Amino acid sequence: MASLVTEVLMNTGLLEKEDLATRIDKVSTQIGELKAEISHALRQRYVDFIPSQDKIEKMHTRVRSLDTEMQDLGDKIQGDIRIKLRTSTSDVVELSKQLDQSNATIAVLTTLCKAHKDIKEFNTGILYEEYVQAADILHSLEGQLNMLYRSGYHEMKIVQSLKSEETVVRETLFFHLGESWSKTVMFKPVEGGKGKASKSIISPQLVVVQAEKFQCTLQAMETTGCLTNKLESFSKKLLEHVLHPIIRRADVLPATDSNPQKVTVTMVKSKVEQLSSIPSPNAVFDSILKVFEALGPPLLSHMVKRGDRGREAQVISIMSILGSLIWPSMSKVLIKDCLTPSIPVTSTELDDYKLIFDATRQFEEALQGLGFIAPDSHPLTDYGMNVNVHFANKRCQALLVEARRLMQQDLHNTVEVGGIKTSADEEGSAEEKNPLGPGLAAFPRCLITESVQKLLDMCKQTLYEASTSQEQCFQLFFTVRNMLQLFCEVVPHYHKASLSQLPRAAALHHNNCMYISHHLLTLGHRYQHTFPSPLSDGASIFVDLVPVFRKEAVTPFLAQMRSQRDLLLESVRIAEGFQRVADAENVTSANRAIKQVIHRWTHLKAVWAEVLPDNVYTKTMATLVNTVLMHVVEQITRLEDISADDASQLHLIFTKLKDETPDILKPSESEEPVIMEVMVKEWRQFLELGFILEASMQAIVDRWADGKGPLALAFTASTVKGLIRALFQNTDRRANALSKIKQTS
Repeated sequence: MASLVTEVLMNTGLLEKEDLATRIDKVSTQIGELKAEISHALRQRYVDFIPSQDKIEKMHTRVRSLDTEMQDLGDKIQGDIRIKLRTSTSDVVELSKQLDQSNATIAVLTTLCKAHKDIKEFNTGILYEEYVQAADILHSLEGQLNMLYRSGYHEMKIVQSLKSEETVVRETLFFHLGESWSKTVMFKPVEGGKGKASKSIISPQLVVVQAEKFQCTLQAMETTGCLTNKLESFSKKLLEHVLHPIIRRADVLPATDSNPQKVTVTMVKSKVEQLSSIPSPNAVFDSILKVFEALGPPLLSHMVKRGDRGREAQVISIMSILGSLIWPSMSKVLIKDCLTPSIPVTSTELDDYKLIFDATRQFEEALQGLGFIAPDSHPLTDYGMNVNVHFANKRCQALLVEARRLMQQDLHNTVEVGGIKTSADEEGSAEEKNPLGPGLAAFPRCLITESVQKLLDMCKQTLYEASTSQEQCFQLFFTVRNMLQLFCEVVPHYHKASLSQLPRAAALHHNNCMYISHHLLTLGHRYQHTFPSPLSDGASIFVDLVPVFRKEAVTPFLAQMRSQRDLLLESVRIAEGFQRVADAENVTSANRAIKQVIHRWTHLKAVWAEVLPDNVYTKTMATLVNTVLMHVVEQITRLEDISADDASQLHLIFTKLKDETPDILKPSESEEPVIMEVMVKEWRQFLELGFILEASMQAIVDRWADGKGPLALAFTASTVKGLIRALFQNTDRRANALSKIKQTS
């Protein structure tokens, strides 16, 4: 084959003395020898860690020389010689294959030598703090080793060792960059001291040193991809120790100290006493800009190049990167803790908010000028532009908070409401002229809780405000409904113990709910004509809440009445059925029971008479009195034997009850007598039983009057017969009397 190639090449004049194949063989041999030398040198340095003289640079020069010669041979084969060797295609393929193998070996050797050179230059860059150069070298080293991995050389021990060395190089660079950052940007804890200055500092001081090579540090951090992480950590501390105290505390101000060596930002407590714990937006904006302007020269104004290699890099400031990291959360905190509290709660203050809105817009423009936020980012301004909505929300929230506060106040602070105050003559003449006078639908005189009166006044004021404000009309109207519905949820739960244990509290709650329901009948109609549609079409009424409040009025009060009923009946049980009350012990128990009943009635009158409307009080006490009388009558009518002495004692007890009861049912200021037969269902039975206890047998028969007398209206024939049998001995006269007691249809 060699002779044929030589003959062809000699005929073409392209090769005169040296055989091409021989030359390729020679170069391949040199490559093999160089490969062994480079592998040995790299193995000693990176695998076995044996100190030795660095000859790899000279070997790299030889690799480049062989690479040049191989490229020359490749050009000859691919050029004129290939044309002349068409008849010997297999020979050309063989030569090309041998040449490709040699080129591949040279490429690997070149990459290994470059990797070694990069590591060496990296160490030099770190030594002289040339961090940008070190970062570029690290990027180059990563690319070379990744290429070897992709080419299938990842199993070579020398390649694995170089990959480990790459990790060491990367961590070394990260360490030095971190050290450079820590020496330049730091949060220094306040040293404890007894001076006033140290006590006024509320958080660690932010110190930024004016370092000459800090720009290189920042660019190297950006190149290696660790700048964003470092700024994220810095931004969290900046928010915690600097920005959040400025935004959330009115008594905190930033103090900046700038000199050629460093800039210090200290958060100090203001010596001036603040009227409000909430800082004003203007003060917050000025303080934040003051901090950013102070941090600009040593840190935030530095520029770094950002972008993929091979593409045009984008120059961006540290201020811009920091803004992209903290502005989303910072803007939310500004809105929540600064702008929202500054929104007025009354419409009269709403016009003054324009000054705050202008300051907000100027603040965002200043941040855009610093590069902290993008030109199209203006969440604070957008929030301020919707001030009417936020005002309505805050106003409604404040109303609900105030309403809840009123609902939680003590129930026993009362005010008198209701009734028509006219003289007796005017009242009598008015009723004669017009029975359907103004008092027909008037709320009766009673006491209500003072806070309920304030709550209703607030509802009326809010509805009036809604009628004069078209923008907030619907929201304010439904806030009034929410306040009323909140009453039905909060008061029964918050005052649960009082309503169940204190009769006065239950009565006041009854009056409160009935008073509110009385006003709800006409509350919406007063402002309906001033509301927009659909409120003006009938949707502004509150009549649907009237049954809710009436039920809420009745439920706790009925529960309190049941509780008082049980206490009264418990007192009656002390009498032990009024059996043998002629005995000293039994008569004492019976008298004690009646005294306790009267005492409780008297107590309830003292509690309820001035609180409840007269008619409600009378009906309430009549119900409780009726329960006691019914129980007493029932127990006595069950007795099978009543002696004359027993009857005498029982009559005394009845007389005491009869004398005390009418006054119990009569309201304190009422002059009209109470018709007991109408108000107390058991009153007739009670009186008739008292009559039977002291009457003769004939008197009882006469009062029965063949089932047509008063006694027949109170008791059945069987009950009267039972009482006669218990009171009188079994004689012919009793038998005759019993025969006359008959139930008539």
